[in-house]
Amino acid sequence: MTGMASFDATHSEEELLGLVFFVQHLRDMTPGGYTAMVKAAGLQRSEGHHH
Repeated sequence: MTGMASFDATHSEEELLGLVFFVQHLRDMTPGGYTAMVKAAGLQRSEGHHH
């Protein structure tokens, strides 16, 4: 078992790069910054959201 995620062909290179960018900036992100980012992306936070 490794800590390396495996996404196969289900995510585009653009999506993976977006994920990398997000993770690299998590340490410095404030709750307000996260909320602003979610709003700017047109997403909504949901308590019942599941993958």
